[in-house]
Parts: sequence; C-alpha cells; structure tokens
Amino acid sequence: MNFAIASILSPTPNTRFPKKCRMPGGEQAEIMVEEEVGKIDINAASLTTLERFFAAATQDKALGSRIAQNVINFRKPLQRRETANQAVSSSNQTAPTNAANEVRSSGFSTILELDQVDGMSPALLRSAMRYTTTLSGRGEPAPEAMTPALRLLMGLDQGRTEPRRPTLPGHFTIRADVRASDGSRFIREALVSFGASSARPYAIREWRRGDIMDGSASPPPSSEPAQACIKL
Repeated sequence: MNFAIASILSPTPNTRFPKKCRMPGGEQAEIMVEEEVGKIDINAASLTTLERFFAAATQDKALGSRIAQNVINFRKPLQRRETANQAVSSSNQTAPTNAANEVRSSGFSTILELDQVDGMSPALLRSAMRYTTTLSGRGEPAPEAMTPALRLLMGLDQGRTEPRRPTLPGHFTIRADVRASDGSRFIREALVSFGASSARPYAIREWRRGDIMDGSASPPPSSEPAQACIKL
C-alpha cells in the first residue's frame, strides 16, 4: 500500500497500474489502483444505470430492477415523525422538541452500507463493492477510467485496456494482492483520497479485506521473473 501511495504521489515514467512485481522476500505482488470516477456512484447514478448494473451483476433483470429501486429508496431523504405523549391543549404550551417533524438527509456514506439494501446477498455485495463508489458524484462513470471488468459487465466496448497513470487530485481504491512462496495470499484494499486537504497529501478513508479475484496475482513465467517492487 505504501509503495502504491508513494508511486502516485511521486510518479515516474513507468508509474502505471495494474503492476505485477516481486517483493524483497520473493513474494509475488499484484497492485491495482482504480479511480473512483470510473465506478458507479450509488448516491448519484440514475435508476437506469443502477438497473443495468444490478441486472448484469445478478443475471436477473427483475431482481436487478428491484435492487436498483431499493438503492434509490435508501438514499432518499427520510422523514422522521415523533409525536408527543400528550397533545398540546393550549397556546401557552409547547410541544417537546423531539415531537417536531425532523428531516434528515440520507444516502450512502460508504459502499459497505449496501448490505442494508433489500435483496442484497453477501455474494452480490462482494461483487458490487468492486464497481461502486460514493465519491465520484457522477451520474455515469467516466468511460476512460472504467475497468475492463466493469465495461464488460455493463455491455460496453472494451476500449481502453492499457494500464493508466493515476491523475491527481482524486479518490482511488488501492488493492494489494500478495502471494507468498508457500501459496498463501494476503489481500488488502484501501480507499485513499489524494489532494482532498491542504494539510496532508493523502488520507486513507477505509480499509477493506480483499477477496480473491479470478486470474489475480498469477505468478509470471519463470523465464521472465517479475521486476522488483522496491529496489533496495
């Protein structure tokens, strides 16, 4: 994670991700950096976009449409109405403050809250977390920043597939998938904002446990040893 953050803050000509490299102890690492603007913002996406996404993710159009509508309902402002225990019977009496109608802005503060949406299974939640965000503020993902996996899921032309160089300021998900020589895996993800504050160059918003993705961190051919991640 520190290597990826340092590479983003002080880029070199070959600072592009995903990157496969070798750790000092011989572990094979795959580092991915995904731009949040290339994901589906569950607070800003239209119902049509959400329906298309969840229909593809569930492979069930009716279920996908229902989950998409539940996402829309979750992010709507909530009306809280609390009544007093006793009715106000005269003009010189005032109702308790907690008896007043209270309007609270709702929405998702993190994609982890998708687990509160009706119809969201644990498997679907793990899959949806790869492609969703709450930070882009866009009704549609930026096409140039979408991952090939999301473009395929949304039925779009694959288009750009070469590694991208992260551009600042912005919000990124950094995924580190490290495979030890004994075959064990260590996978972590971090949601990181760069340039959001003048006091600090970056801020880690969330730490997440990563799941194994198909084809991730596959060892390179023996004839082409992976480049060292960090040169000591």
